Amino acid sequence: MKQSLRTLLSGILDYAGLFPPAKLALPDALRNYAAYLQGEAAWMLGRFVCPCATLGAVDALRIRLAQPGDAPWRFSGLGRGGEDEASFLTGLRADLTDVSGIHQRLEGSVLVDALETRLPASVVQAGARDVARVAAAAAEAWCNAVSPSDASSVKTGRGRSRTPWRECGRCAIVTARSV
Repeated sequence: MKQSLRTLLSGILDYAGLFPPAKLALPDALRNYAAYLQGEAAWMLGRFVCPCATLGAVDALRIRLAQPGDAPWRFSGLGRGGEDEASFLTGLRADLTDVSGIHQRLEGSVLVDALETRLPASVVQAGARDVARVAAAAAEAWCNAVSPSDASSVKTGRGRSRTPWRECGRCAIVTARSV
């Protein structure tokens, strides 16, 4: 395989063993992920996809599955979402608390560097102004939850990573434009 193709595809496959079709229990999914990280195709493996509400159960399993010299395991947290703007923002704050908690407990061992969540249908249907307003509120929640020492970053709609505590407003604007 050409190095350019390998570089392009590096980390492209996130592991979602908790979800269909596999629907594995968390311990089994983490064991699989640990094994895949040691395998021949580990270079293609990206993040472990996990609901933010489940991150607290990762601690003991990650410690038990750790290998000497392991790089931090990268996670993509799935947010709680919400039926309306208020429940969405409440859920997002809880998600960010979960992310901050695992970063503090397993510092250097786990990195949640992506957070995916769905905007409420009512916000999306209301139009771009409501989406922009909620995106700005979400960015503010992110800024309030993430400290400058946190290694995670916001992926903007243009594909660039930016440190969240410097780019909160810009992130909200780019997010609104991306919808």
